[in-house]
Amino acid sequence: MPQLVIRLDDEAQHDLDEIRHRLEAAGFGITRQEGHGDEGVEWTLRPHRQNRDASSPSIDPGVLDIVEHGVVVCDAQARIIHANPRARDLFGWEETPLGESAYARMPLYQRDCATVVSEIEHPLARALKGSRIVAEQTLCVGETPAPQCGQLLVTARPVHGRQRKLAGVALSLLDVSGESPTEKALRRQRNLYAALSEFNQLVVLKAPAPEELFEQLCRVAVDYGHLQLAWIGMPDEAGWIRPVASRGAARDYLHHVRICVDGRLREGQGPTGTAMREKRRMVVHAMQTDPSMGPWQQAAHEAGLRSSAAFPVFRGGEVVASLNVYSDEEDYFTSDLLHLLDELVMDASFSLDNFDHHQERRRLVEILEATPDFVGISDPQGRILYHNPAARRFLNQEQDLGRIPDCHTGEGRRKVAQGLKAAETQGTWGGETEFVDSEGRCIPFSQVIIAHCDDQGEVTHFSTIARNISHEKESEEKIRELAYQDALTGLANRTLLLDHLEMDYRRALRQGRFGALLYMDMDEFKAINDSLGHAVGDALLKALARRLSGRLRAEDTLARIGGDEFVMLLGDLGDDQEAAALAAQRVASELLDMLVVPIEAHGHRLHVTLSIGITGFPYNSTADPMDVLRQADTAMYAGKRVGRGVVRFYDPAMRENVRRRLDLEQDLQRALDMEELHLSYQPILALPGQEILGFEALLRWEHPTRGMISPAEFIPVAEQTGQIIDLGNLVMNQALRTVRRWIDIGLMQPGQQISVNVSPPQFAQADFVQRTTQLLGHYGVPGERLNLEITEGVVVRHMADTTAKLRLLQQHGISIALDDFGTGYSSLAYLTQLPLQTIKIDRSFVQGLGDGHDSADVVEAILTMAIRLGLSTIAEGVETAEQCHRLSAWGCHGAQGFYLAYPLPAPDAEDYLLAHRD
Repeated sequence: MPQLVIRLDDEAQHDLDEIRHRLEAAGFGITRQEGHGDEGVEWTLRPHRQNRDASSPSIDPGVLDIVEHGVVVCDAQARIIHANPRARDLFGWEETPLGESAYARMPLYQRDCATVVSEIEHPLARALKGSRIVAEQTLCVGETPAPQCGQLLVTARPVHGRQRKLAGVALSLLDVSGESPTEKALRRQRNLYAALSEFNQLVVLKAPAPEELFEQLCRVAVDYGHLQLAWIGMPDEAGWIRPVASRGAARDYLHHVRICVDGRLREGQGPTGTAMREKRRMVVHAMQTDPSMGPWQQAAHEAGLRSSAAFPVFRGGEVVASLNVYSDEEDYFTSDLLHLLDELVMDASFSLDNFDHHQERRRLVEILEATPDFVGISDPQGRILYHNPAARRFLNQEQDLGRIPDCHTGEGRRKVAQGLKAAETQGTWGGETEFVDSEGRCIPFSQVIIAHCDDQGEVTHFSTIARNISHEKESEEKIRELAYQDALTGLANRTLLLDHLEMDYRRALRQGRFGALLYMDMDEFKAINDSLGHAVGDALLKALARRLSGRLRAEDTLARIGGDEFVMLLGDLGDDQEAAALAAQRVASELLDMLVVPIEAHGHRLHVTLSIGITGFPYNSTADPMDVLRQADTAMYAGKRVGRGVVRFYDPAMRENVRRRLDLEQDLQRALDMEELHLSYQPILALPGQEILGFEALLRWEHPTRGMISPAEFIPVAEQTGQIIDLGNLVMNQALRTVRRWIDIGLMQPGQQISVNVSPPQFAQADFVQRTTQLLGHYGVPGERLNLEITEGVVVRHMADTTAKLRLLQQHGISIALDDFGTGYSSLAYLTQLPLQTIKIDRSFVQGLGDGHDSADVVEAILTMAIRLGLSTIAEGVETAEQCHRLSAWGCHGAQGFYLAYPLPAPDAEDYLLAHRD
């Protein structure tokens, strides 16, 4: 039912009988309820049902006319729609200016009776924003220069219609000009208590953000404390206090003052800086005479400010801001007023802490709601008080408060029961349990239970957080497997092999029996891996592991301990040492026989052989299992030096060979450091005229004690130790330095080149092209003078990368020759795809010419193919006149070898160039 609410101050309550009589005569029911603070009595008017118009209720304007206060009602556009007689008297209106702007017809003034309150500060405008406003304003009536001025207490309240939509504002106007100081103080005290009540409701019910809190604190202080200015200041990083919220007619004052926290500066010695620094309230009763106000007295005088107070605002126990309030009266801040302002500031500090608490709680709730872990809270009887979304998803149920869940296995329930008891006595418990999900699966969880108690130590509830550790359990199992298994083949790894070897060795010693260890290495695996790619290499290793496993007995162990290295442990071969050795030999032979049949790997049929080293055990009671492994390794390498598919038993003399190889590694590094390595240059001559086409740079090592060491001996060692990169860099530098000298002294003719071999690891370097071109620039050698020789293994290892690098080298004038052509595993298709200039026919084919072998057909076929592809050809290892003649007849462009010229030291190569210059 429509109703009208009118609030009357105490002064308007003297004629209650007449008011009630006239309202009831007009057809209204009226109820009376005490208000709060300065609100007086609140009257609620409702038309009797029989008098109510169905569309719009009729209200007698006389209802408001009997009120002794002035009352003006405006619509939502601030247009006057009613004014009672008292309001008309106050503003000097003969008739109510219906429909006119209240701002224009109801001017209110500052205390100076000259400055009009702006629309934005007008109580009407502020009430139209939804707030109840109480403000003490000045009313000036009459013509200047001597208008009549009085003080009005203006109370503006928003009026709402249907669905709480703002319909307008009701303004109550009370003339307080004639109040005594005591009456004024009492009224202001009532207003401040009302302010405190309103602010408390804001703090408790809404928990506003700091920005809104500060705005409302300033508003309440100004509106209810009848102050000229209230502002909140916060220090910036440099310590200067910046306003973050303000309210009041004197806000321009803030544009003319600078305040800081630092007490060493004058700007920090006023009430605001001192209050923040000393964490206490500061009051200035007379701003124009107080020494601490020196920097701001002129601005305060111009703004009409006479007294002020500053209150520190706390947050988390620390001062973060200050509330600063100002009056246009000296000695305005009485002890009662200061006490109430203290309470307002304490409420604000409480609100800031409460806001932080709510924010922290909200963040924690967000974390709980978002975490994938199972989070639950239950009462002491186990009934659900809370489950987070992850828990509800796991159980496939919505929040089922009050229910006792059944989500554990029998063992899990037992553990949880133990955990609850432990948490009751110790506060917390943690352990692993098993949950049953909605599909009945048992899932391992890591769970923590916490008991929460009241002040008497009684458990009020339990909380738990549990994490699904299925993946961790799987990972642990995988780690255990990886610790003892080879990831590629699934065989035992080195760790597991050594464990089994030690057990078998000790058992053999105790029982007087014998075993054997077979160390196997795949022959030419590196060439296969380089030429056909790692995918084929890995497939080959797995296929080989499966085939070797077919020969195992239950008590034997097969392990992969390196790239292409396998070890077979034959733990018990009987109590006769010679018979055990023969048994190991038979196993090795069987393994080689098994490999006669090609292995299928990624579409390739590959013929594979193994080099096998065998050692028996035990041979003494103090041997280390690693010694057994090293002996078998030594035997295997001894066989590999002989050829492919060789089986060798360990012989103590082999130790010397191993030691020599280790010495060679160390000596090679020393040779690099001491520059013992040098180049020889073998001439490459044209066929048939034997003009000099260039030289191939060949690395030589003259050991200080062992003499000349063949490249066939130290190059494999360098490849295995990684020193091949350093050797390659040394060769490139020395060769280019020599070429630069030969050019400078006029020995090197146009078209002549130096050929440098590039190893696969060197070519595989990401910056190989950049390094090479930088060296050319460093020595001032044109790219056309350099010919790089690469093997087929380099070419097919990474086809796309190889092609890109070769094209970049070609752009710098560098030519490319394919070395040892015909000896690799690769297809000939790449010859049409790569930017090659030359192919070099391997010496193994050349040396077979004229001895009845099929090499002639192969060489002739290579030359014919090269001519059709537009490639030049160089034959290596030419050692007889017949070889030279036949190569020339078939169209070979050039040759090198002992028949034509031996490799020459640099000085001899210079003499050779000089002798053949003409």
